[in-house]
Amino acid sequence: MRRLLSRIAALIQPEAKPFFAGYSLKVLQSYFVTPLSVASLPNLPMMTSLEQSGVSACYLSLLTEKNDVSRFRQWVDSSFQKARESTFNGLRTFEYEEVLSQERLIFFTANQAFNTVTIHLVTNSARFLDLLNHEKLAVPPPWVAFEGYNPSWWGGSMQGAQGFYNDGYFLPFFTRLSDAEKQRYYARFNASAAWIEQLELMYGDD
Repeated sequence: MRRLLSRIAALIQPEAKPFFAGYSLKVLQSYFVTPLSVASLPNLPMMTSLEQSGVSACYLSLLTEKNDVSRFRQWVDSSFQKARESTFNGLRTFEYEEVLSQERLIFFTANQAFNTVTIHLVTNSARFLDLLNHEKLAVPPPWVAFEGYNPSWWGGSMQGAQGFYNDGYFLPFFTRLSDAEKQRYYARFNASAAWIEQLELMYGDD
């Protein structure tokens, strides 16, 4: 898990030690003190328990578009009270808490991959993770993440950036959508007939 935190830090500062947006493991360990029951957590893609690093919380990476970041902020504001914010290497980091339950959340956003916004967060709130699981923030589709990519090449055993995006973000999101939700998704992101045909071919039976 220490390598995971190092990889998060590398998004911000290539030579960083195990830091999360300026927070050392020692600080995170003191900030997240309420034990977290992993067994009660939803099975969200790209979520990792940090217990082995001594942090009683989970790290989660969400890939979404700018319009949905405001929705995420509204959920945060309705679930916690803002404690403070800071800046680290040009990124604004936000701390929230719910005093009575000792649930806490740290997050920041970065525009660094797939023509989208990535929300990085650490929290010990199973309640908030359940909310994220229920609401299903839309993962921008392949034709947005990889502009100009040929739809006929999509699927199978993809490697590199396409494989990471598909396995970690798009596939878990898309295959959870109902038929009606898929139609709204296609309309929202102006899917071409070629892309719809390819996605239905690859994932229509999932």
